[in-house]
Amino acid sequence: MLADSDIQAWLDLTATPGMAIIAPALRSATPRNLDYAITINKTGAGGTSLIEQSGKKQVDAGATVYLSTTSLSLRDGEQCNLTMVIQEDGVVVYRNEFSCSPSK
Repeated sequence: MLADSDIQAWLDLTATPGMAIIAPALRSATPRNLDYAITINKTGAGGTSLIEQSGKKQVDAGATVYLSTTSLSLRDGEQCNLTMVIQEDGVVVYRNEFSCSPSK
């Protein structure tokens, strides 16, 4: 169960042939000190790869904060998903999974 949260999160995705630049972002209506964990799972004919990142961010009220920027090769037919987990004081306040596969 997630605590009540005013966090909005999204994924900025820039795709070029064979490449994707992934930038998870969030905004909060109130100032917060947050811990984040990002997992990117890419699956294709060549197998599966996993990228994990974590850290801390101070978020000012109403300000957009980018948690990280990751670029990876992404060929036709490969699937990419990003899971974002945000915690405050050890309590999960946001969790979501996003597709990071470029739309055609």
